[in-house]
Order: sequence, then C-alpha cells, then structure tokens
Amino acid sequence: MGTDRVLILIIMVAGLFAASAAFLLGQAVPATEQEVQYQAAAVTEDGQGVLVPFSIAMRPGTGRILVDIQNAIYREDVEQSLRYARNAAGKIAGSSLASYDVEFAFGDREVGVGGGSAGMAFTAAMAAAFQGRKLNPLAVASATIQPDGTLGPVAGAGEKIFAAQQDGKTLFLLSIGQRVENEAELSKRIRIVRAATAAEAYPYLVQ
Repeated sequence: MGTDRVLILIIMVAGLFAASAAFLLGQAVPATEQEVQYQAAAVTEDGQGVLVPFSIAMRPGTGRILVDIQNAIYREDVEQSLRYARNAAGKIAGSSLASYDVEFAFGDREVGVGGGSAGMAFTAAMAAAFQGRKLNPLAVASATIQPDGTLGPVAGAGEKIFAAQQDGKTLFLLSIGQRVENEAELSKRIRIVRAATAAEAYPYLVQ
C-alpha cells in the first residue's frame, strides 16, 4: 500500500472517529447549560391556590440534586419527587440524567412546596433544560410523578386551577382521573387537559 493510500486511510478513520464522538457527545450532554424558569402550583395553609416560581439548570456532575431552600418550606416528599422526575425527564430526553447535577432554586414565595404535586412540573423543567428548549409560560401542570413516569392525582386541584387562571394562564394539565370541583365553571376560563404519563404531558408544556 502506497504512502498516499495510507494517509488517506488514516484521515478517513480519524474522520469517522470524530463523527462518532460528536454523535455520542450530542446524545450525552445537555444541548445547552441554560437555566429554565417555570412555576409549580401549590396551596397555602389557608387553602388559597398559588403559583410558586422556580428555576432549574442541569450540568455534568455526579448525580446530585442541589436545592436552594432559602425561600421555600419543603415537605418530606420533595427529594423523592425530584428523583422520580429526573428519571422521567431522562426517558423523555432519550438519555440517562444520572450523571448530571440538577440545580433548583425557588422564587420569593415563602409557602410550603409539596414535591408530590410538583412532580410533572419538575419533570418538564428538567427535560427542557437538558434539551435546550423553553417551556410554555402560559401552561401549568400539577400531577404526581411515579418511578415509571405515570402521573397521579393531587390535592387542591380546583384552587390551583383558579390561581393559574387569575394569573393569566391558558392551559392547566392534570393526570388522568383527577377530579376537580367546579370543573365546568373553571374550564370556561382556562383549558384543562389530562395526561396519563409524563411523556404524554410534556408536549403540552414545551414550546
């Protein structure tokens, strides 16, 4: 084999290696390390629905979940919900997120944040951050997330929907089977949709 042919072969192999590496990297790292802003629906101690703003960023790391608790009161189910949400977000994104740190920071509302009811909101934010996409600012979700990605019912759905409607939101997502008091009246002012899984719900929430 001549020197020129050897050189061409080396270049071709190097090119294939570089292309493969780029493809793998594209599958393994977030599209951007952007910060995603979203809102979690909650209910205050006096029974009023509120929207609690939060931000999330995902960065290569060791799988830690880092939460700024300065402005929120966390319930016991938050950590579990965040871990379930990360698993579900990974399925949506088509990549394991176990090797990335999740950084959460909540806004200035000093209200109790229940991890269960914010499960779908957490999931959507993680998936969007990983994919470099933006969430629909006019859509809100309130549903628990299970290890297999299925969604479950929450308490105070009617109060949360009313708060979202008062804040100018146009869509509120719930789990299949979620019961809502006064749904017929509430649905006149805001679109109420239901989904069975996180993957089914995500398109409603992302732009």
